[in-house]
Amino acid sequence: MKEVPRETFHRIVKDEFTVGEKIHDIFHMLVNEPKVYFSKLFRQAKSKLEIIVTFLAVLELIRLKEILVVQKQPFSEIEIIKNTDTIKPTMK
Repeated sequence: MKEVPRETFHRIVKDEFTVGEKIHDIFHMLVNEPKVYFSKLFRQAKSKLEIIVTFLAVLELIRLKEILVVQKQPFSEIEIIKNTDTIKPTMK
């Protein structure tokens, strides 16, 4: 170990969050509020990695058609709303 240059060692950082957790967080926000502004998702981000993971979660929810993303005018705030068309009524 003494002969190995210090540059060879790397620091391993444990993920603080996952895309799945961010998806859950976004759903939780949409339960409490009818719409969430895109910028609100990133206000509390502590790192670039958290911003990227949050953005990936939004993309995944769009792909799954669980949320709708609306921008009413160019350069206006982007709104995220729950896609009520995907909610299936439960049969008893």
